[in-house]
Amino acid sequence: MGTVKKNLLENAKKTDKKAKAFQKLGEDQLEEVSGGYWEDAGWAAGYWIQCPKCGRSAKSSFYTEISDNNEQVDGYECKCGYVFGVDSQGNYWE
Repeated sequence: MGTVKKNLLENAKKTDKKAKAFQKLGEDQLEEVSGGYWEDAGWAAGYWIQCPKCGRSAKSSFYTEISDNNEQVDGYECKCGYVFGVDSQGNYWE
């Protein structure tokens, strides 16, 4: 005996309901959910950035101040005034 296939939608009708669509979160929304952001450029590219002192993590909370090619470190100044770095291996420099 073979498998019987049914068309489960043969009598279906379109409704006013909508399925939720995927939406990319903005930086502020992402910070509330996850706390931090992934750096996408420089020596710290690919690493999660968050101020070790105050915990700020929105990309807009940091100024890139330093790019040290000898140590392969990108430095950040947080809005709280704290300066720290993240190197190409993901190590924090304080």
